[in-house]
Amino acid sequence: MKYLLLNSLKAGGAERVAQTLSTTGLFDSLIILEKDKDYDVSISIINISNHTYKTNSLYKTFYIPIYAWKLRKIIKKGDIVVSFAERANFTNIVLKFLVRQKVILTLHTNLVKSFCNKRKFLYFYLIKFLYLFADVIISVSKGIESNLEKIVHYKGIKKIIYNPICLNKLNDKEKNIIGIGEVISKSNIITFGRLSDEKAQWNLLRIFEDICQKRDGVKLLIIGDGPLRNKLVKYSKSLNLKTFSIFDNDKFDNTYEVYFLGYQENPSRFISSLSVFALTSTFEGLPLVILEAMACGAPVVSSDCDFGPREILRKDDKDFGILLPVLDKKFTFDFNRLSADEKKWSDTIIGLLDDEDKRYKYSALARERVQDFSLEKIKGDWVNLLNSL
Repeated sequence: MKYLLLNSLKAGGAERVAQTLSTTGLFDSLIILEKDKDYDVSISIINISNHTYKTNSLYKTFYIPIYAWKLRKIIKKGDIVVSFAERANFTNIVLKFLVRQKVILTLHTNLVKSFCNKRKFLYFYLIKFLYLFADVIISVSKGIESNLEKIVHYKGIKKIIYNPICLNKLNDKEKNIIGIGEVISKSNIITFGRLSDEKAQWNLLRIFEDICQKRDGVKLLIIGDGPLRNKLVKYSKSLNLKTFSIFDNDKFDNTYEVYFLGYQENPSRFISSLSVFALTSTFEGLPLVILEAMACGAPVVSSDCDFGPREILRKDDKDFGILLPVLDKKFTFDFNRLSADEKKWSDTIIGLLDDEDKRYKYSALARERVQDFSLEKIKGDWVNLLNSL
């Protein structure tokens, strides 16, 4: 039997990858440690606790041996378990001591930047020790694999398998907010992802405020939810941007400049041929949001952060999007003039919005490049791996 194991099905990049892999026919069931479910999957779901994303994270960490003890009744010797994200990875390895299943860990984040700090020192040491016992470690980018080598002296099988995207699903353009079609029919900038420190959307708000001073009618759509939700909405309003927030039950119309649209299962439906996708992250693994935007033909402007954007947007000295400097890594209510790097972002995005030929050039390049990450192609990598065990 072959299983997918993850913390939950709450919205996130690794969770979306697991959802996509569940459609391949390669796996029998999906196991979740917590009961949160934002995504539907096409195989059976086994939930082993009543924990949620609100349950204390330290408590859930110390609960890992109990997760494994419960799973020993489900997983048998010789089964293959592919796990996503650190707590699920730890559980997978602890379970190996009990039943001797084949352990495949997948890494989706920059381990050094995520865990080399005092607040997450426990995870750092668990990674250094437990990951040594994996049968296979999958990194979603070359940068993530090199990052792993800085922490873990792992001598087992290491492979790079990119995050897959289901191109057919991304062609669904059904709108689920009344009037959104009128908004996205205009020139707009769009970003989606968790509203959190590493995504640094406050930088995009500062850049957009500058763009609004130079161009009329441009909209900024921010799709996602997270711990910085309230601060970002407040900051947007402090910049004197007319701001719609779905979180505040604002009345929707097309007169706003910034739209906080919350979590959307298929954010690609908000992308039009006039869109520019912007990602201001300070670090990544292999950002699925860039691939989803490219699949919809949106020109991509991204920070050249570690890791992933460069690996996607540049291949064989050919550019499939635009890489720009990483901006401020700490959120403050800053109202100073734009820095030189922020101005470069603003000028680049305005250049794309104003130049239809350039926009369509990058749109075509995006659709070309994203084929390398299609589910059909990536499924073959997984088939080869699973057959080799």
